[in-house]
Amino acid sequence: MPDDERGFFTIIRYLDAPAAIDWLQNAFDFETLSKIEGSNNTIDFAHLSIEGDLIATGTAMSEVRHAIACYLTDPDAHFARAQAAGAKISREPEDTEFGSRMYLAKDIGGNSWSFGNFRPEHKTRNVIFPCFTYRDAGDAMRWLTDAFGLEKQASFTEHGQVVHAEMSFGGSGIMFGSMREEEPDNPWANAPFGIYVRVGDIDAHYARARAAGAEIIRELNDTSYGAREYSARDIEGNLWSFGTYLPEWMAPA
Repeated sequence: MPDDERGFFTIIRYLDAPAAIDWLQNAFDFETLSKIEGSNNTIDFAHLSIEGDLIATGTAMSEVRHAIACYLTDPDAHFARAQAAGAKISREPEDTEFGSRMYLAKDIGGNSWSFGNFRPEHKTRNVIFPCFTYRDAGDAMRWLTDAFGLEKQASFTEHGQVVHAEMSFGGSGIMFGSMREEEPDNPWANAPFGIYVRVGDIDAHYARARAAGAEIIRELNDTSYGAREYSARDIEGNLWSFGTYLPEWMAPA
């Protein structure tokens, strides 16, 4: 796999995965690409797609409910880098039953990441952005660069604090900011994790989610940064935003 094919997809697991998958299809317009069923009405693993990007999901079997699954050419070299930078290694590199090599680690905020040489064949675009809140986003940005090799793409500060940052791993991107005081009109102010999805027809997507009974926590609106978006919670309370925001570093030349 060439280095320029690095990227990632988001994993989010549910207590009732069959119900969550049905709900994500009906409310958020995801399409199920593949599904491996377990026993007792559980889902071992499933891939869901939207706008050419994908998430992985399944039944939550541990306290880890979300993770970032990165693909790259040499997991062992990446492991050595992460370990040297002090990353907390959850599982050392090993050959998996599905033919790839992979290791697991946690970032400075305790979020779970995997790095392996398995690339999902159905991922053709990058429109899904996992979003985090760190105690200090500036420190997180430096740590993610040193340990995981992410690249800084954008950073915005207020009163000396990073309030919004964007970093890339190959063609995929994450967004994050620093923890701050509660803001009644901003559900993202202290959300530890959420997902932003860029969609083509945001008004139609909003209408579909509302009609399906999604809990809308920020109404569809035009933002100061030129996007149109809304925020909602899924069937198990996870935070999502859908909108038209296109990071400058991803815009066609």
